[in-house]
Amino acid sequence: MAQELVFFHEGLNYSARSVLQKPGYLKTAKNVGFSIDGETSLRERFTKVNTTAVGSIHSIKRFRNRLLIGDGKHLRERSAASAGDFTDLYSSFADAPWQFREYKDFLHCANGTDMALFDASGNLYPAQPANPSTSPSGAAGAAGNPSGHYMLYVSFLITFPNGMTYETGLCAASADVNVTSQKISWTSIPVSTYAAYYGTAPTIHRKLYRGPGTGGTLADIYYVTVITDNTTTTYTDDFTDEELADNGGCDVEDYEPLPDATYHAYHNGRWYGIDATYENRMVYSEAAAGDTATENEIMMPIATMDNDWDDLRVAACDAVDPMGMVSWGGNLYVALKQTWLMKRGDDPDTWAIRKTWANLGIGAPYTISPVSTPGGILGLSVGEGGTPFLTLFNGQSGDILTSPILDYLLKTDLDMDYIENCRGMAVGRKYHLLYPSNSATSGTPDSHLCIDLTRLPDIRTAKWDGLNAVCLDAYNQGQAYYFGGSDGYVYKHDTASTEVVDVDVETHDLAGGGVQLTNIMKTLKELKYNLDTDDDDVTLVVYIDGTAATWPDGNAYKTISGGGDEIQLLKFPPNFRGYNYRLRVYASDLTTFTIYSPWTVDFDVTA
Repeated sequence: MAQELVFFHEGLNYSARSVLQKPGYLKTAKNVGFSIDGETSLRERFTKVNTTAVGSIHSIKRFRNRLLIGDGKHLRERSAASAGDFTDLYSSFADAPWQFREYKDFLHCANGTDMALFDASGNLYPAQPANPSTSPSGAAGAAGNPSGHYMLYVSFLITFPNGMTYETGLCAASADVNVTSQKISWTSIPVSTYAAYYGTAPTIHRKLYRGPGTGGTLADIYYVTVITDNTTTTYTDDFTDEELADNGGCDVEDYEPLPDATYHAYHNGRWYGIDATYENRMVYSEAAAGDTATENEIMMPIATMDNDWDDLRVAACDAVDPMGMVSWGGNLYVALKQTWLMKRGDDPDTWAIRKTWANLGIGAPYTISPVSTPGGILGLSVGEGGTPFLTLFNGQSGDILTSPILDYLLKTDLDMDYIENCRGMAVGRKYHLLYPSNSATSGTPDSHLCIDLTRLPDIRTAKWDGLNAVCLDAYNQGQAYYFGGSDGYVYKHDTASTEVVDVDVETHDLAGGGVQLTNIMKTLKELKYNLDTDDDDVTLVVYIDGTAATWPDGNAYKTISGGGDEIQLLKFPPNFRGYNYRLRVYASDLTTFTIYSPWTVDFDVTA
């Protein structure tokens, strides 16, 4: 009697003909994990956060103690510390995925059309505060100190409830104000209409500036005073030119709101984005310019100027089609479809945009995810011939990570017409890839791969379902993570979850322990197996030469169960005879499931 050891713990693999696969690689691996060698266990379980479904969730982010989601044109939030329904913050955004970037005390949200700032108290604000749209008026008043020709300016100073501040650029200059030893009477000082999308209103003050008018001798535009409300429209100015000069010049003279951006990042004190109108432009913000370290700490760098952009084509690229931005290590990286670009330096006057050695870029922008082990940036790329690969960019070059284990699966199952809808993120030592299959509707992700990178260069992969995952986010180094579902629910990883899970595990074709037995007739005699299902029933199917074999009761399956790591014995009937065989174990609504490898199949060989 011959014997074959059967393993289940290497994950999905399609790199060879089924019968030539190495032991342990699987044809089907649904809702399982491979964290421990020799064990194939139930995937991690989750609980629903919300009890009332929203629309299909295309974006999700945990920010400190808040959980933010986007569905359709909505942004919604709730506490991350408990379960419950979401509060609708605003419902007139573009129906597009959001990209979230944390900086200082805000979460900066951008979707190519809209920008918003979200704080840890659940408030939401526009991220592009407009400059004053009207100008003040000035006239000569009573006897006083000013003498000369002047123009008047106003900016809005916004202080958010979390203490962060932003000063807009200036309004257009007023008409000339000509005085001779007279006070200047300011009128029609503009009032800001800036308001929260949701939550506590910010505090808005107005800062007044005076600059040289036609023929005036002031050397700059100088600060006059701050009006500590958003209602007063008049002011009496009695400062001498010398006093104004002592106040200091204006830092925000040419500030403008940030442009809409498809992708964005914060790096070394500035915001960077890919201009939604001119995709070849990397736009950037002005750095915080407070007079003190304390001021710099609370200032948000969300203002730009007309020439605050670089043309990415200077990196000698034939085509520029940005697919993402990542601040990683000491550099800012821009992903293109065919390569990666790197920005070196922090001074706009001296920094440079350089092409790296990578010959694979990114084909799915929302799959980009920096990882610590292996060190680099993971993402889904598209190679020659339109073949998708999971690649690792190390800062200079990119390597295909999954070839050949997952290449066949991605090539045949991923709908390349909707590759931009894929989502991916590293959670601890696992990378989750959500993608639309060829059978998906509307290009929405319907397939979920959990790729275990613990044993690189070996990878172990399973397909997960039951979570309807469309987007995901990890928090606190993967200890908490979330999936946003196409069903309108958020699913949170929970070790105490009572979720029941369907499983399906199937080996590739088995030849008897060696390829030399592939074309030799075998009669299966018995199976020794170790299985823990907490004594719940699971179904075993034995395929002989591709067909489910029939048991004496007339069924093409056998019900088995187990209560721990104990060896059990199952006798095969005489008709289990053929050249190759494979084993499939599946069940619904399980809370416990572990296959302990190896199982043993005894068989007789017929010459």
